[in-house]
Amino acid sequence: MLSISERIMNRLAVLAKDETDSLKSAIDKHFIADCVIPPLTNKNSIGCKIAIAAEVSAGKSTLFNALCGYPILPVATKTTSAVPTYITRVRRHSDEGVCVFALRKEVINNGELTSTHFVRDETTKKHYLASDITNEMFSDLFEYMYLAMHGSGQQYMITLENMAHFMNSVDKADIILHGENSEKQTITKNDFALKYEIPRHRLLLLMILLCVYVKQNDSVEVMNDYTKQLNKLRVELLAKYGFPADNDFSVCLDWCSDDIPDNVTLIDLPGTGASTDDIDGHSSHTTLVRGILNEADAIWVLCTENGTIDNDLLTALNDVISTNARKNKVCIYNCKNGKPNDSDPVVDFLGKLRCLTGERCYVVDALAGEYKFTQNGIDALYTKQASDLRYDGFEPTDSEILTRLQNQYRGKRRAYCTYTTSLDTAGNIVVVQDSENKYTLDDFFKRALIDYVEKLRYEVALTKAIEQSKFYIYIHDSLAASLGILKSIDGKGAQISQAVSTALDDAKKDALDNYIRRGAVCQSELSKKLVTLSDSVSGKIKSSFELNLASL
Repeated sequence: MLSISERIMNRLAVLAKDETDSLKSAIDKHFIADCVIPPLTNKNSIGCKIAIAAEVSAGKSTLFNALCGYPILPVATKTTSAVPTYITRVRRHSDEGVCVFALRKEVINNGELTSTHFVRDETTKKHYLASDITNEMFSDLFEYMYLAMHGSGQQYMITLENMAHFMNSVDKADIILHGENSEKQTITKNDFALKYEIPRHRLLLLMILLCVYVKQNDSVEVMNDYTKQLNKLRVELLAKYGFPADNDFSVCLDWCSDDIPDNVTLIDLPGTGASTDDIDGHSSHTTLVRGILNEADAIWVLCTENGTIDNDLLTALNDVISTNARKNKVCIYNCKNGKPNDSDPVVDFLGKLRCLTGERCYVVDALAGEYKFTQNGIDALYTKQASDLRYDGFEPTDSEILTRLQNQYRGKRRAYCTYTTSLDTAGNIVVVQDSENKYTLDDFFKRALIDYVEKLRYEVALTKAIEQSKFYIYIHDSLAASLGILKSIDGKGAQISQAVSTALDDAKKDALDNYIRRGAVCQSELSKKLVTLSDSVSGKIKSSFELNLASL
């Protein structure tokens, strides 16, 4: 019968042989690609997260609204998005809903590098389908939206431009987009065409409560009366409906849109450059951006038409990318200047963020979302462009503005380009337009994005496979080391016992020798002191000392 050590050794030998045989081919990246990528089917697909980062008001939420085909995300010209919003696709409109998790911030120190991560607290999960929002909740959310937009007295907090799409009249929509404070004061609750019977209207109001920044990072001392009132109502409603109010949280939006690829999570991040601070349980927007970028599989950087970039974002991107060389990066140029073939702003932008050089660069137009809205039943006269035309003295009809939007965003003349970026031998940035990759607005979301996601899934699968092979190599090395140790001691119990006994005997001898040496020193010192005793000391005491000393 085999001993325990022999059985362990035999089992390890089998495991080590199995791992060795598979690792010979697994470490080959081409083999990994051949084996891992084909199973990327609907049944066994690799999920991936794409985060869009940009400074305040660069057009992130507007771009995502275009993908959603509906102005569901709050949009404004000032600091708007307060939390990271994760958008995923569902198949049925009845499955559309909002889920919220509290976030726990973790700071990891790795040598000289420090990285921030945010972990979801599953125990705080709160999920609302549109059907879960009651009439009472809808009424509460409506009151909050009205206070946020309408203000108190002559004080105004935010101007939610996407709400212009939900007004009863064109004139009131124009006030939302261009009106002065005194004009906004004329807007009443009856001017909003929001109905409880429309499920998406319920989710729209819930997103305003959860996502819109109302200076909750400010200390109470610096808030004005209106800000205090709005934040008080916000905290009360979050508590009433089970959402975290005292710390960071993330919002997950399940949305039905064919333009959102399957198994892809799109992350709308707060804009950097806003004057928010880490205070109490609320992280600054830059801290949130930095932490969420660490978990994303791909980073899309949305730059503005003049190629500028916020310093906080610049630092965050450089830090995140430097800690993960395999992080997939894409530059998206928001073509607000109406010139999709103008590469100069892209070159200027890459000059400030050279770590993106070598990656793809798409040119899009966030405001193209206006045309997408008209495809989803929103009146063309309620778009920002229609308001701009009226503000400039024109009076377009519904059909005229719709035709204008179609011509501007739909035709081949308005192509969204793809650029390849690189460095020449002198280190200069080279941006070359790929003439084979031009997309219309619909093409970009339905073809270019899907094409990009397929490539991203390949990258994610490859990265996971390489990490897995490294783990196998580590396990194999550990098994081999354990096997070697067992082999070296198997059947050598007597020798090991003898070695231990010898070591113990040597240790005992050393200890006794040390004790004797120290005793001899002590005896010598006592003898010297005994001699110094005067004759006046009784002979009995002296003789007693001498006997004790002799006994040592």
